[in-house]
Amino acid sequence: MIFPLWVQGLSDRPWPWVTTVIIVLNCVVFLATHTQIEQESREVAQVELPMLLISAAHPEVQPPPDIKPLIDSFAQDNKPLWDGIRSGKRPPLNEWDREMRDWGSAHASNELASLAVQWERIQQDSVLQNYAFYPYKPTLTSFLTANFLHGGWLHLIFNMWFLWLAGAMMESAWGPLVYTGFYLLAGVAGLIAHATTYPHSVLPLLGASGAIAGLIGGFLVRFPEARIEFAAIITGVWRFALPAFVVLPLWIIVQVLWASLARNSGGVAYSAHIGGFVFGMAVALVLRQIGMERTFVGPETTELTY
Repeated sequence: MIFPLWVQGLSDRPWPWVTTVIIVLNCVVFLATHTQIEQESREVAQVELPMLLISAAHPEVQPPPDIKPLIDSFAQDNKPLWDGIRSGKRPPLNEWDREMRDWGSAHASNELASLAVQWERIQQDSVLQNYAFYPYKPTLTSFLTANFLHGGWLHLIFNMWFLWLAGAMMESAWGPLVYTGFYLLAGVAGLIAHATTYPHSVLPLLGASGAIAGLIGGFLVRFPEARIEFAAIITGVWRFALPAFVVLPLWIIVQVLWASLARNSGGVAYSAHIGGFVFGMAVALVLRQIGMERTFVGPETTELTY
């Protein structure tokens, strides 16, 4: 495991107030929602899995309108699995699954309708439903709110540490106004990239990874020679430092590699990392060319940080 410890020059920067506010906001939202998100995830899984299995095993049954987009999108996003269940070649998951495949159409239709009612009830006050980003049914608000939700403690801690290392440097270079707008748009770019790659995904996407990847892309353009200190935990703890122009291209190559190996939209949203990173590099190059940093920050600050 390799973990970044510090960035050269970070201690010399002014206190990053916008980055601090973003980190605090993420932590507050996490503390307020993570218990409910965990509970919702379990409840939804207990209802969605039977709905999907019934729909796959009984194509003659027409699903209720409320859950039809979910079922159609899941079938598109998981075609080999769906076709395996539908053809009967995939073995049953459990005894219920085995018995369900022998149900008649009327029995299957009634069970599916009952599950649809339970699913709709869970969704009404759901944090994930209202604020996470679903590629198969994106909402305008979720392009913002999904970037402030996290699925677990490690997800939050790692994201916030990367945000601190990259964000503090970028905020001092760009100033609070440009930096804030960039951060929010980078998050949107990451979500769009993921939705473009997996348009039928029914899994909720949450976390600041896309926005942070945008900061990393901007950091590569803005501070290519800044040395990043790492700790490598193998048989012991090894510390070393490498310049950004060596480390960050390797990081994005790894993201592209893992994205190419991913078969569906589950797990880590590598496509959101790639989309955010490309957006960050592009915007940083444009800002450098048009001199917007000098407009908002002042020449004395930008010259010191180039």
